[in-house]
Amino acid sequence: MDNSDLEPSPPRCRPPWVPADLAFDQLDPGLQTAIREFFDPMYERLVLQAATPMERSAGLSCVQVLWLELIGQQGLGKEMAPTLTGRGSMQDHRESILQHVRLILAKNRVGKFLMEVQRYNAWAADKDPFQFPPL
Repeated sequence: MDNSDLEPSPPRCRPPWVPADLAFDQLDPGLQTAIREFFDPMYERLVLQAATPMERSAGLSCVQVLWLELIGQQGLGKEMAPTLTGRGSMQDHRESILQHVRLILAKNRVGKFLMEVQRYNAWAADKDPFQFPPL
């Protein structure tokens, strides 16, 4: 029987903030799944396939915040585990929850900026470089 489908596969690319000596198979299985299902496709699309350096930079910022969000979700989940069994309350984790929400809001702001850059790039693709963009 071939177990290759059951073994974790490392990400296709390594972002600059991930230490070179970090072994993918040593990560929590939930984080491995999140990296494969969310992070990898976003990194591929928003960074590696970006049309311009500005788009690539904004994409890199977006996926870096996603990376922090994924790690934060894992930590928050572990921190809140007692709450799930009735041994704590949401209020006990207020600061961690607020920090996580701030990450989500930051990702949304960067994502909106990225969309504006992409919209401008699409508009400018066939325009005279001296024509002003729409407001």
